[in-house]
Amino acid sequence: MTTVNARPIEMILKGTAEHVDILVADIDGNLIDATEVGLTVMNASEAIEHRDTYPGPYQLLGTVTVAAGGTLVTGVGTKFTEDISYGDQLTIGAETHTVAPVTTFRATDTQLQLATPHVAGASGATATRPTRIVKVANATGQYYINYGDPAANTNLPTQTETTTLGDRLFQWGVLGVVGSERVNTIQIAKVVSPTVVRMITYFRLQIDKAIKATSVDPSAFCPLGYTESDLLAYLVGGLGIINAYQPYPTWCRIETFPECFWQTLFDSALVVGINAQTLFAIDTDIENWSDQGNAFVLNHHPKLSAFSSVMSQRLDKLIPQMKLHFVNSGVLHTEMGSNWRLQQIVSMAPTGALFRNMFSSGY
Repeated sequence: MTTVNARPIEMILKGTAEHVDILVADIDGNLIDATEVGLTVMNASEAIEHRDTYPGPYQLLGTVTVAAGGTLVTGVGTKFTEDISYGDQLTIGAETHTVAPVTTFRATDTQLQLATPHVAGASGATATRPTRIVKVANATGQYYINYGDPAANTNLPTQTETTTLGDRLFQWGVLGVVGSERVNTIQIAKVVSPTVVRMITYFRLQIDKAIKATSVDPSAFCPLGYTESDLLAYLVGGLGIINAYQPYPTWCRIETFPECFWQTLFDSALVVGINAQTLFAIDTDIENWSDQGNAFVLNHHPKLSAFSSVMSQRLDKLIPQMKLHFVNSGVLHTEMGSNWRLQQIVSMAPTGALFRNMFSSGY
């Protein structure tokens, strides 16, 4: 039996390229080389952005036609937007050409442009390109794809695969040995902005006790507690907590959260991280344990639970107060008698006040 190990979340800085990798092993955990590796990359909207196979070359879906001396390639049953990246080397017939950059021609599922004319032309032909899945040299069972346009900084002015923030789902399908069962695993690569990278650095100083226990000497700096992926997940969870509170302002991405209130986000993310540790403590605490006459107590859960409760009570006050900084309008519902005037109520209200279900009567 074959197993596939991959980091749950890979973090990619916007506009850069990053190795997204897997390890292939047998049932005993020994690394083995795969007979075949397949990959499908989808965005958060479940649209396919890339397909690949190892070993290559990768054969594109459908058939293509290009006129002799022409550069425009027309496909039938093709999905060029999923199968090619700008700058790929595309082989049609006996000729290999570079796919023109997006600044020259924006490809569709059935049309793309070559950077140089196809001399002989082709009709109803298959097209192939080199695989982008790489087996690590002199290493067993280690494979990766360099996610980010391969031709960036050559015939591309910037990256296009990693210019959009958000999640990418990498679905790997691995065949260990011929005749064995194919094993699938899904890995998330999250494209983040420099703002998020800064945020993670500051948040780590608050949550990661391993940093507090090591030297501040850069040569000895060794965070041992949480990965960047862990901290990113906690920040996303913390934003969800903030958005659940009233009043109405919400933030869909942590990139857009106001920097002047980062500490509130860190406190919310801390609650998410502590709750994760509390669940771990439930499974691992041993309140009464003895060995050769020595008694031990491992009882983290009550302390973690108490701290989480204190932080939650603190956030119950802080988050609504923080959100009021962004409320500049409200709705006033009143029921008044004939001797009351709306002007009296409004004149007594402070600037930016928010009224909810206020009923008055007078005779």
